[in-house]
Amino acid sequence: MNHSSIRLRAAILVAILPAIPACDSGANAALGCEHPTPIVIAGKSAGVDRCADGTAHAKIKVTCPSALSTLPSCQSSGSGSSCSTNADCKDAPHGYCRGLLPSGSCGCNYGCTTDADCGQGLTCLCGELIGQCVVAACTSDGDCPGTSCMSSVLDGCGPAVLACHTHQDACQNNADCGRGAICAPTEGGFGPWSCLFNECVIGRPLLVLGKSRLASLTHAGDWS
Repeated sequence: MNHSSIRLRAAILVAILPAIPACDSGANAALGCEHPTPIVIAGKSAGVDRCADGTAHAKIKVTCPSALSTLPSCQSSGSGSSCSTNADCKDAPHGYCRGLLPSGSCGCNYGCTTDADCGQGLTCLCGELIGQCVVAACTSDGDCPGTSCMSSVLDGCGPAVLACHTHQDACQNNADCGRGAICAPTEGGFGPWSCLFNECVIGRPLLVLGKSRLASLTHAGDWS
């Protein structure tokens, strides 16, 4: 092979390399969702990815599968328990009995499988056990052309809000925020994502008639 042929082949290789897509390791599969893990219950997809920082990516809208039947009885280590099994939770559909932190007592939680189980302005976001009703500015990626429908929190302390996440937002995930702050949408999900302080105590939200009572979010000023 002469030098002219080598130079020609090298030129062709350089020309086509930019057109070859880089392998996606999963770290950037969705805007704001690092190292996503698909939620699958009893072999059924929940249409949601759990992200490394505990947030969620609502990819597609499905009827949420339920794993409530697999829950064992709740073993209370504190006083004031209101239930011991799922059968004790009858105030609304999809009730289940779980331990409450930090008291150690058992209390009722109520999930959902479709939006019909939720109130106005809420959508059913699937989780590892069952869905939960969350504030919704979007329900899946289909509502966010070119961006991602993300939840600021999937479970635990703080209000879960589903909203479109864009490159123009002040933060992309919780790692962009300072200690004690989370990356979350402002204005009830209809404003840009920003670093906010989550003003609540550690543990599951207080439930009143199956609806969580949650503290508000405030802006954080110590992130870069």
